[in-house]
Amino acid sequence: GWASQSASMAKPMIVSMALRKALADKLAQPLPYPQSVQAQEAIRVSDNDAADALWDWAGRRPAYDALARDLGLAHTHSAEDKDFWSWSWTTPLDQLSFLRQLVEGDTKALTADQRSYLLALMGQVQADQTWGVGAPLSNTVHVQMKNGWVQFKSTDNLWAVNSIGHVQGDGRDYLLTMMTRMPSFDEGRAYCNAIGDWVFRILGSELR
Repeated sequence: GWASQSASMAKPMIVSMALRKALADKLAQPLPYPQSVQAQEAIRVSDNDAADALWDWAGRRPAYDALARDLGLAHTHSAEDKDFWSWSWTTPLDQLSFLRQLVEGDTKALTADQRSYLLALMGQVQADQTWGVGAPLSNTVHVQMKNGWVQFKSTDNLWAVNSIGHVQGDGRDYLLTMMTRMPSFDEGRAYCNAIGDWVFRILGSELR
């Protein structure tokens, strides 16, 4: 239940907002071409400019909070004093619920096609950003994930370093969410890698 800022872990929510707007406005599905490119860049390479553009297009804070409400994420909301996605607040349990709804489909907030589209993007994150839930990498295990990291210089000067994802293969099928607040990005990434590796090995131990 511990709450912290999302950083780029908010980008799957932003893409979800855009998908909902495209459907509500009866636009090209799943997204119009410009927004489709932005969604790919926001998830695959964590491009902030692409996320900014989608945030603006999809409705900013009201759309984010409406999505969180429809998903039943009681502790996930936009920042009260900043209209910026990186400062949105959430908890590991809320993110776990979001992942479960994406993977299992137990939600009316997103259609099956929308969930499949987003999960496909989360399965194509570039290699240097697959730390955390994606550690260690394996050619026989598929990971759908998104990490987030940012230093909050205007508040506590600490880094929010977060990782969420779905791991499947070699007998594994689990969801994992990690949210940390660390003195440096390197410490946060190492901590998430250690947890990701530990869970990966433990849940795969029956194979050896």
